[in-house]
Amino acid sequence: MTKYSIVIPTMWKPDNFKLNLQKLYNLDFVDEILIISNDAPAFTEFGSKVRVLQQESNIGVNPAWNLGLSESRNEDVVLLNDDFDFDRQKFFKGVEKYKDDYAIIGIFHHKELIQEEILSLAGRTHAYGCCMYINKANYISIPEQLKVYFGDDWLVTVNMLRGKKIGGLTNILTNDIQSITSRNFYSHIMYEFHDYMKLINEHYNHNYRYSIVVPFHHTSSDIKTVNSLLDSFEQQTFKDFEIILIHDGPNPFSKALNLNRPYDIKYIETEKRYNDWGHSLRQVGISKIATGEYVFTINCGNILYANALEHIEKFAKEGASIKRVLQHPENRTFLWDSRDIIIFPIWLIGQIPSGVYDQHNNIQLLRERNNTSAKTIITGNPCVPNNIDCMQFVMKRCRWVQYGGWYSKNRNADAEMFPRFVSENMGAIYVDEILGEHL
Repeated sequence: MTKYSIVIPTMWKPDNFKLNLQKLYNLDFVDEILIISNDAPAFTEFGSKVRVLQQESNIGVNPAWNLGLSESRNEDVVLLNDDFDFDRQKFFKGVEKYKDDYAIIGIFHHKELIQEEILSLAGRTHAYGCCMYINKANYISIPEQLKVYFGDDWLVTVNMLRGKKIGGLTNILTNDIQSITSRNFYSHIMYEFHDYMKLINEHYNHNYRYSIVVPFHHTSSDIKTVNSLLDSFEQQTFKDFEIILIHDGPNPFSKALNLNRPYDIKYIETEKRYNDWGHSLRQVGISKIATGEYVFTINCGNILYANALEHIEKFAKEGASIKRVLQHPENRTFLWDSRDIIIFPIWLIGQIPSGVYDQHNNIQLLRERNNTSAKTIITGNPCVPNNIDCMQFVMKRCRWVQYGGWYSKNRNADAEMFPRFVSENMGAIYVDEILGEHL
């Protein structure tokens, strides 16, 4: 059987660390255990398999992983939390069986019994970084800006962008502890999230500046309406974009679509009908097909003005970015500077102000009028429910992927997700011109 090196960063806080260490030590296929000690050791009796790399101060878990990989004598390495208990025999048996097929293998946490031994994952899942197998050939050193968080995200995402598969072993019992130590550094997470997104964006292959995802079903958007929307994209004054047109299930009228366009258009029909307001189609387009640096979605009945992309691009490049000067937990000044989210105002057709004011969200509520001449402006600012629509929201693809794409399937998914995105980005860039209509 393969010989493994185990890398364990620790600050010696968990009560079960010594027992977990002994269980690992007794495994014949564990060839060495590297303890990256970020604090004074709580015990000092170790066997010959153990090497303690004592640090003068706490270097953080991600630098500890980097150090452990550089110091390990084996090519096959497991990164392990000091407080994590799991079925070791079953885990290493699974790793041995599947390690040639997957760049990284972790544990897929779930409540139900799953028939498959391993699942191919679309990104990092719950508690994935607690226990991860990786071969040195697939270990891309974690950037120094990331000390505590997003190390597992980095390794997973960079390998996926290299075309590698990420695996999650199923039905493995664990104590489901998510790093007691790292919780003490939670104040760092927003700073490192900002750095992570900037760093990971550089690894994406952007074939276009913008990807526009268009979900539809022939019963709600007739072919004439769809073709008319596709015609309108030809009028865009900014040309660096792709259209991803997705039909909900098999389309009996697909031959009537005019897909011969001067821009790149990808047309997809899903194998089954989801019938969930287009949310699953948006998820497919964003997570599996889009190659633009920025991604947004528009419905077939909506209108995007001819100068829309040009104006969005102006703000993406030249507009005042979000800047927040904050005090870092280590008494360092931190500048949050983001161009990840852009929001533009639109006309909302058939609705007018109701005269009722929502004090909590600081907006006036609207009421429907069965009259196409009735309209009002929704700015998306503030980004709160009843003041934002999916067509207004433009976000970098790397951010969509980080969040799991269009993850909500609720009726008002955009009103649920967008405020979260803007809040965690500490704001958005707001365009100053109306760029479309929502019918």
